[in-house]
Amino acid sequence: MKLVRRVHFPLIDSTQLWALRELESGRLTDGPVLVSASCQSAGKGQKNHHWHSPAGCLMFSLLFSPAQFQIPLTQTPMLGLAFGLTIFETLQEILPAEKAQRLFIHWPNDLYCRMEDGDLRKMVGILLEGHISGLMIAGIGINLLNSMHNAPPEIRNRLVSLSDFFPEWPNAPILKSVEPLPNPGFPEPMERFLALLLANWGEKLQEMAQGPRTEMVRQIEKHCIQCGTTVSLETPQGTVTGFCSGLAEDGAILIDGRKFYSGIVREV
Repeated sequence: MKLVRRVHFPLIDSTQLWALRELESGRLTDGPVLVSASCQSAGKGQKNHHWHSPAGCLMFSLLFSPAQFQIPLTQTPMLGLAFGLTIFETLQEILPAEKAQRLFIHWPNDLYCRMEDGDLRKMVGILLEGHISGLMIAGIGINLLNSMHNAPPEIRNRLVSLSDFFPEWPNAPILKSVEPLPNPGFPEPMERFLALLLANWGEKLQEMAQGPRTEMVRQIEKHCIQCGTTVSLETPQGTVTGFCSGLAEDGAILIDGRKFYSGIVREV
């Protein structure tokens, strides 16, 4: 993916909030634009939750126009799923097989790792927001070089970093062949990972523009931790509990045969 602009901050409140401010002010009118930060003081997660944002976490927001990549408006709800799958596939390129099979997609687009003791811990968070301008903002947080040993006690056992899960990841052969982006701000292994991820994202957008999304949904379903289990889904209308049989063709989660497009899913 060729960027129009890349901005990096040593410290900012939130890359997502910066992007929204730039859009509202009219200073940003096209994309793709990448804004990244070494540290955030008010990292933005789903449902206005705070995202733990220490140094070593790959934090960025990507502003882009789906129309620029021939993605029709009706397909924009699939973009969050596509981002999750792209990060999942990028991590699989780096991880050895034994580790890769313990990586899962948590519908709709977060990524979790199963630890050796069986616990599931979150590695990746994604927040996708649309804007009246037609641009979309994908806010990404990936725990890479930071260690959860230094995280606050209340979240220490809920999150995991790639370095905790697979300390050798910076030496992955595929990263050695990747050229970092111009105007780097992160340590070199993180910059190479970011460049690989953006290249993969560009390819994923081309796939979405060229054909049906059925195969993408089936790939997500294959690695989705909720499929085949009993779950509860928190929605504005209340909590729904039932069996998740998979995903619909449009990416909706199927619970007792009913389609749901948003909400917080928890295993029962």
